[in-house]
Amino acid sequence: STQPKHRKVDEVASYIIDHYDKALSLEIIAAHFYVNKCYLSRIFKEASGFTVNEYINMIRIRRARELLSNTSMSITEVSVGYETITYFERVFHQYTQTSPSGYRKQYTI
Repeated sequence: STQPKHRKVDEVASYIIDHYDKALSLEIIAAHFYVNKCYLSRIFKEASGFTVNEYINMIRIRRARELLSNTSMSITEVSVGYETITYFERVFHQYTQTSPSGYRKQYTI
């Protein structure tokens, strides 16, 4: 859409894709784009169907899946963006119904 708020959501989504490996949160992103976090949260969900956090996790897990199946990087190296390996493993399991090591065994070419 060409609505200004949808353009903002596109910008935010692109920012998340480009910076998924950094510390990201609704607060950090809202501050980066000089918008109120409640406003950003509302328009992002409205336009994308996902919360900002869900989108961050989706991008991170998609990248982790690529790395797990195409590289020999350790699970710790693949877990970029997450504060702890434990939290990464929990989120990974939530999105894939398997552990990172189980995913690697199943999908390594």
